Amino acid sequence: MCYEKGVAFMKIDLHIHTKYSDGSYSVAEVLKRAVDAGLDTISITDHNRVGAYDEIEKPEIRNLFPGKIIQGIEITTHVDGKLIEILGYNIDTKKMKKYMTDYPGKNALDSYRDQTIKNLKKLGLNVPQGMNNTKSAWEVNGLILSDKKICDKTDPKFFGNITYLYRAGITNKKSPLFVDPSAYLKSAKEVATIIKDCGGVAFLAHPAEYLDDADTILDFTKDFVDGIECFHPSADKACREKLVKFAKANDLLISGGSDFHGTIKPGVEIAIGRGDLVVPQELVNWV
Repeated sequence: MCYEKGVAFMKIDLHIHTKYSDGSYSVAEVLKRAVDAGLDTISITDHNRVGAYDEIEKPEIRNLFPGKIIQGIEITTHVDGKLIEILGYNIDTKKMKKYMTDYPGKNALDSYRDQTIKNLKKLGLNVPQGMNNTKSAWEVNGLILSDKKICDKTDPKFFGNITYLYRAGITNKKSPLFVDPSAYLKSAKEVATIIKDCGGVAFLAHPAEYLDDADTILDFTKDFVDGIECFHPSADKACREKLVKFAKANDLLISGGSDFHGTIKPGVEIAIGRGDLVVPQELVNWV
């Protein structure tokens, strides 16, 4: 509980990652950081995995954080070929684990890597050494964003910028580096149905990250999600206000979080994002 001008308010962060997906910290380390940040309510939302909650069932882990923990997940999906994410809250993690056992699927990496290699060859570019043996999509992306020749030929802004490469390149139909996710991912509507079948509520994650496609994705998903992540480091003040207005106009719930990954996303801190993140308690009263 924090105080501002004598008024008490809760500190909330509903978007946190651990080593169970692509975070750099263990569950225990994340819970300790949440305490240090003064958080009262959190949700661990690993990508396509809920293993963190098996650990949290252990008293020695759960007791590290005295506040409320909302069981969550962030599921990778797509809308018309555009790769997006849907957050699920208040889920039955045991049931969700069954859905996520083989998701996005054993052939997903091969498909992702093969399409990327095909794209590079179409452009007459050399395939970076080691790409054929990469063990994750992040490794594939890492080889691209560190190769200046590839970036110069496709978009110089990709160089060293994983977020821009991911959102404006790999998941953008107009980019020569586009990889079609529909071959190995469930649709956004299917993912929302899974979350609800697990007793949860589904939220469109960080719309601002979808760049020019944000408005289209908001309009498409508003009929089957329960809410929108309006407060996120990718959204500036004006964007947050716009998203809140959209959520209220469409009778959707509101959420927010730092999208903390640890050292994987430098400059993004738990609870505060890039320094100005506050998730207003009055707007997330569903918590």
